[in-house]
Amino acid sequence: SIYAAWMLETGEDMIEGRTLKDIVINFRGEARYGENVISRAVKEESGKIIHKLVLKESGKEITRGMTEWL
Repeated sequence: SIYAAWMLETGEDMIEGRTLKDIVINFRGEARYGENVISRAVKEESGKIIHKLVLKESGKEITRGMTEWL
């Protein structure tokens, strides 16, 4: 899905040279044609990365995910 691709584009500096071990994606809404989507990523102390896709105009979270890297 395009949502997964958007999630993985954010935080590339956190994952450079690493291999994806696990990914979990929770779809909470949808983006429609013409809407702007903001992708955010935060690295937790455990090393897992939490990803969020948010609609720019409303601030509504449409996707939340977690990735783990080796």
